[in-house]
Amino acid sequence: MTPRVFEASSRPVMLFALGLCCIGCDRAGAPISDADGKKMEESIQPATAADRARIAEHEARVLKMLQARYGEVQLLQTEADLALLQRLSDDGALKPGMSAELESVGIVFGQVLAGRSRLRWITVEWEGERTLALQYPKTTVIIFPGSMIAKRVARGERVDFAALRQAVLSQVNEMKSDPEYKR
Repeated sequence: MTPRVFEASSRPVMLFALGLCCIGCDRAGAPISDADGKKMEESIQPATAADRARIAEHEARVLKMLQARYGEVQLLQTEADLALLQRLSDDGALKPGMSAELESVGIVFGQVLAGRSRLRWITVEWEGERTLALQYPKTTVIIFPGSMIAKRVARGERVDFAALRQAVLSQVNEMKSDPEYKR
């Protein structure tokens, strides 16, 4: 069983396009469980020191890519990073099949989201895989930035990092107040 995407009005397309999903409860408010009966919420944990080290490794990978192309640049976890990511994308450095690099770019994008919002790093363990994600506190609103960029690049889409940031934060802002997503 996979996490369910909120299915109401015209939101499914928007949520899927943004890579957002509501995890933890089905439409009737019952906890989502896997085949063994384990509740999805039990698979969501705050980021640990090891998880933060993984985030730093992702940042180091992206910084190495950036510095190889553009010299002495730095990642600051601000909107300035989006301009650097955009440059990488526009220069053709992000291609389908670069799964590790694209995941790292997504994590750097997530660092910008977390730095300018109340979104906080968590891990979601599902079917034996531990994935970094961002969650809005006291809600079931969870974003997977590591795959957000990779999926767009795989589909051949041009990624507009600044517009994507704005769209994600706007959607999160709308969803966080919706009683459907409260914990």
